[in-house]
Amino acid sequence: MELVKTISQEFDCSGLKNALVFLHEKGNPFEYIAFAFDCDKIEFSSQKISCGDECTTKRELLEQFFISNGIETGQ
Repeated sequence: MELVKTISQEFDCSGLKNALVFLHEKGNPFEYIAFAFDCDKIEFSSQKISCGDECTTKRELLEQFFISNGIETGQ
């Protein structure tokens, strides 16, 4: 999948990469927010998308969401 390849190439920190991928009704990805919890790096697929104001609470909630769903976060 081209989107996954793009996310992997964008990060230069060594930790596990995580992403929220937004899909069209037919399941095709169209935007993403990619991040790594271990180096606090975040990338957006375009300028149309953002996380709003930065705060540690959002990152903590996202990390707990990933963990509660059995996804490793690299921490």
